[in-house]
Amino acid sequence: MMIGGLLQATQDMQRDITEIRRDIKDSDARAALSYEQSHQRAAASRAKMYQKTDERWTE
Repeated sequence: MMIGGLLQATQDMQRDITEIRRDIKDSDARAALSYEQSHQRAAASRAKMYQKTDERWTE
């Protein structure tokens, strides 16, 4: 393989690696957002459950 071919192959690999890293970063960001939203929904559900329990005890 000629030097030019090696240089092109190296540049292609660099581009692929950059794209993969961007995809992983985006995926991590989506996972973090999903986790936060899930955590917020669970907290709201628990608050509602405790509120109902408190209401039953004060009746």
